Amino acid sequence: MKKTLTLLALSLILFSCGKENKNMIVKGQIKGLKKGTLYLQKMIDTALVSVDSIQLFGDNNFLLSDNVVSPEMYYLSYKGAVKGKKLMFFGEKGEI
Repeated sequence: MKKTLTLLALSLILFSCGKENKNMIVKGQIKGLKKGTLYLQKMIDTALVSVDSIQLFGDNNFLLSDNVVSPEMYYLSYKGAVKGKKLMFFGEKGEI
């Protein structure tokens, strides 16, 4: 019984620590896009880093999120059959 309670307590601690509060949601639809991976990226130091991604398989709707302290530049980029450019936008708290 003591082992079970200890295991349960450890599990709860791990799950509560691993979850980050995301206060910016990027939601949209890309017409004609059916398959590939869409990335939400931002600059950290001098590198472009992916903070969230979604694989699209037949559905062109997407939902990406990140934690934003103050408005900053974000990029939506796509990797798949269609070659595209990066879409730049300012990310801030709330739904975009």
